[in-house]
Amino acid sequence: MRAHFESYEGFHRTDGNRVCHEMGIPLIVVSTFGLLARLEVPGAPLTAGLLLWAVAMLWAATFCFERGRFSWSHFSLIAPYGLVTLGLYLAGAAFPVPALRVLFVIGWILQGIGHSVFEKRSPAFFTNLKQLLVGPLWIFGRVFRG
Repeated sequence: MRAHFESYEGFHRTDGNRVCHEMGIPLIVVSTFGLLARLEVPGAPLTAGLLLWAVAMLWAATFCFERGRFSWSHFSLIAPYGLVTLGLYLAGAAFPVPALRVLFVIGWILQGIGHSVFEKRSPAFFTNLKQLLVGPLWIFGRVFRG
């Protein structure tokens, strides 16, 4: 997890970019979950949003193991993260679709402003798509751990 965070932080060094991400990423997450909550997975009793949440949580759970051993310090971040993101899924599912589309666009505009105006560097996910999953966890870690 540390390596992912260090890589991600390398693309988010300025205060302006961090603030843009702290506002934009939650908007993107809640709107993505909300939009995907409307898509049912064929043959399964779940939505695409819930499936995305489950995949993201399984990926995040791999960080609870460090060098083959369970890490309580990593679990102390991942467990609350799972609850918060599940709450974002439920909140997104309650929003009307037009509002979710607007939130999604605003979130990405904030990301663009952060990188073009403040950071003057391309987003981390341009070089590694996993960074799309690291971003929300990084924001949560900044807020949760102070």
